[in-house]
Amino acid sequence: MSAGRARRGVAWLRAGWAACGAALLVVLAWSAAIGRSSRPTLDWQPDLPAALRLAGAARLPVLVVFGADWCPGCGELERRVLPTARVRRAARGVACAKVDVDRDAEAARRHLVDRLPTVLVLDAGGEEVWRHAGVPRADDLASALERARTGHRAPPDAAAAR
Repeated sequence: MSAGRARRGVAWLRAGWAACGAALLVVLAWSAAIGRSSRPTLDWQPDLPAALRLAGAARLPVLVVFGADWCPGCGELERRVLPTARVRRAARGVACAKVDVDRDAEAARRHLVDRLPTVLVLDAGGEEVWRHAGVPRADDLASALERARTGHRAPPDAAAAR
């Protein structure tokens, strides 16, 4: 084998190892991202009454997510909206509760839930200040949480449109 052929072979070998290393880095980064998205996104209370007790005692607004295990939109809300950085930041200082409508149909009836998911933001007094039936945009939910934390209400026409 000539020296030129040997150098080309070594160059191909180095390029192959570099490609393998790059592929490994991509796989590791992807795995880390998957691991982050499967972590709990917010500080969920065990149920709605617990969230309301916490909110009342600490004068906090409440985020309530009505859903069910079988609901595709609920899964999308869990994967694509709640884990966003803006929603997580906005939910600091907010009592959070998930209500499974199959387990607590009475809470769904009491809050007039007729579509899943339904997301409510309640003020510190337990009064509804924002509602969205379906999967909300992360920015809309974050804005509603920020307004509730600062005591500002959504404009009447915006609340009616939801």
